[in-house]
Amino acid sequence: MQIIADLKVAFVDKKVLFLTILAFSLPMLFLGTSQILNDYNGFWLLEPLLLIAIYLNKRQVLLPIYFLIFTATLYFFGLKLNGHIGDLIAFYLIFFLLLFSLNFAKDNEKFIGQSLTRFLNLLISFTLFHLFFLSVLAIFAGLDYLFGWDVLSIYGVEKLYLVLISFILPILFIFLEEKFGEYRLLNFIKIAINFILNPLLIIYVILLNLYSIYRFVLLELPRGGVAYIVLVCLIAGFILRALNLLIKSKIYDQIFKLLPFFIILPSILLWWGIVHRVGEYGLSEPRIYLIACVIFANLSYFVIIFARNFPYKFLAFLMIFGIFFTHFILDAKLIAINSQKEILLKELKALNLLDNNGSLSGNLKKIDEDKIYYLQDKFDFLIKNGDSFGLENKKFLEKLNVALDRKWQIFTINFSNIEINIKEATIKSVITSSVDGDEFVMQLADDEIRVNIQKHLEKVLATVNLKPDSGFDAQIFEQIKEKLLIFEVNKKVFVLSSINIVLNDDVYKFYDASVLFYMEDAELK
Repeated sequence: MQIIADLKVAFVDKKVLFLTILAFSLPMLFLGTSQILNDYNGFWLLEPLLLIAIYLNKRQVLLPIYFLIFTATLYFFGLKLNGHIGDLIAFYLIFFLLLFSLNFAKDNEKFIGQSLTRFLNLLISFTLFHLFFLSVLAIFAGLDYLFGWDVLSIYGVEKLYLVLISFILPILFIFLEEKFGEYRLLNFIKIAINFILNPLLIIYVILLNLYSIYRFVLLELPRGGVAYIVLVCLIAGFILRALNLLIKSKIYDQIFKLLPFFIILPSILLWWGIVHRVGEYGLSEPRIYLIACVIFANLSYFVIIFARNFPYKFLAFLMIFGIFFTHFILDAKLIAINSQKEILLKELKALNLLDNNGSLSGNLKKIDEDKIYYLQDKFDFLIKNGDSFGLENKKFLEKLNVALDRKWQIFTINFSNIEINIKEATIKSVITSSVDGDEFVMQLADDEIRVNIQKHLEKVLATVNLKPDSGFDAQIFEQIKEKLLIFEVNKKVFVLSSINIVLNDDVYKFYDASVLFYMEDAELK
């Protein structure tokens, strides 16, 4: 077959490379599913290194050494491959940048052309592999169904997938790189960029500038999501500017020369929002990574303004270093913990809940609901991340939870276990009922009854001297429920099936009720 012959030609001088790919994929057969999907053992985090090594090696005999050098470097910095999703994302970002920046060509047009070619070949390889994998699954599923075999459960879909992708994907990718050295979809890309993506970017840049002016005039902070919109526009503008080197559109070439200047105003608005929110809410891991991305994006546009013919390989190097430094060297989690703790301590002092000895005490009743939610959020974050201050003050968090419950608590009193002693009465039903402020409105067949049920509630509560902080609300309501649920208006006795009472800021308020029935001409025993 021609495809077999082409594969042999592609790998005729790459025997060591082929054996390295094979050596990497075979151990997948001996790893348990739980190890692959849950434990990782730091193994398939090294998967991106395979394709990186393919293109970084000058002599094939050095290929296996790349893995050892990289692993030694990680442990030199005291880093561990623990399989966290953040490690995977960081590795694959570095992998793509190294792969697309192959040889770091000095000529920008050549650099972008090679990167685009490599991206398309990788995309085609990925698509072809998954078509192949689905075909393999269909065959195994047929064997299982027709002959009663259990092939899929024996090998496991996850294990089979990882074994095949770690072997076939690099093979396909190398084959396409050897067979198709130039990008094929340029015409399609030109249409998509010139008539869809570039106009969309221009419209968004105009909208962001108008929005920035609007916010600056009103001296109002931007909405939280604006930061991500600006960042996406910055990244999109940079990528489309690079692709325009291949398309060579004179109109867009002039527009992209001016683009960095139209990004200044949205960038100022973005930093204004970031600085304010960091000062108010502190740093979090997502916010740290957002700041890192914004710094890189703004730095890229700064370089474009003062050095329009700068080499893209410089930014590729800078991005690789930034990802490695931000994820593996910089301890974003520790920075976020310290920032959140600093904000929390500042707030506790402002609320007079933290004394000079660092002990937490004070009256939580006077603190409004929003502040309690704020403090809860900070304590939850510190405890979740194992901070000593948060762990030592778990009891204070419990007090916050209790205080919040007291801020807004609903008690439902139902008509049950109540005996109504009457000699005789005419029992009727209420057509409709509704709540109008403190009044409970009942529509009868020939009349409308309005009862200020809040006053009724206060009158009944006065007989038991119930205090909001007693902690015995439910028991006391059970004792007085007959007085609450049965009352007389205009010689009619109304019986409620339930009444809801809200405790809000140490005040009991009527919330809602429903009528069971009412009696006319009732004579109570």
